[in-house]
Amino acid sequence: MNEINQTSVKSLGLFSVLETAMEVRFFFLAAIFILWVDNVFLSLHQPGIIELINASDLQKVNLSLYLLLIFVAFSFVSSIVLPFLSYFINEIYLGFLWGRIEKFFSFGSRFSETPSDYVSAYKLREIAHLTKDKFLLDVYNSYEKTKSERESFIGKLASLALYCLILLSINYFKYGPQQSISVFILSYLGSSESIWFCIIGLLLLVFFRFHIDDRDCVYCPSLYRELEEKKRQNMPPS
Repeated sequence: MNEINQTSVKSLGLFSVLETAMEVRFFFLAAIFILWVDNVFLSLHQPGIIELINASDLQKVNLSLYLLLIFVAFSFVSSIVLPFLSYFINEIYLGFLWGRIEKFFSFGSRFSETPSDYVSAYKLREIAHLTKDKFLLDVYNSYEKTKSERESFIGKLASLALYCLILLSINYFKYGPQQSISVFILSYLGSSESIWFCIIGLLLLVFFRFHIDDRDCVYCPSLYRELEEKKRQNMPPS
């Protein structure tokens, strides 16, 4: 009987939905869409989501039409406007603020030396193709795949965080006097520090990726020791 129940639950896709809901990107997408809907309703001088939830009469608002228009606009902004906006903001940050922050926090000095048992990805690829060593080729391909997946995830997460930051700022600073979601959270928590904590946290998610260790180093002890041995052999006698 238990097996039958488990099969029924799985057929409904409950487990897959729960797994998806636990992903950070799913949370950001849900938060972004809720903030978007709230902002659009308020900009059209209509009740916000909080008011609609508390209202007993929803017949005054044509929800189906509004939601259709909102979803189309959301798709347009998310797929076209946001990538361009994210690109320009990143370029401005890299051009004017990145160097100052790196210097102020001395981020660059942390990565001045290559760690032991690591070799540069370029060197690994060069030697792997010259020697046609399958092991080295597999190590390099695995590294490139992992790096590509990591960069894609971080880039997507940063874009979603930027989008969420913009919508949260609009919701709080522009529609603060009205009954917006951010003001509801503010009144529930009883302190404006929670909103600023969210804003600062989103800013870190947007720009912190530019300050992580981006050296193309691959863990390959055998090749590292081989290269170090060749360096010692080629060193002139002291």
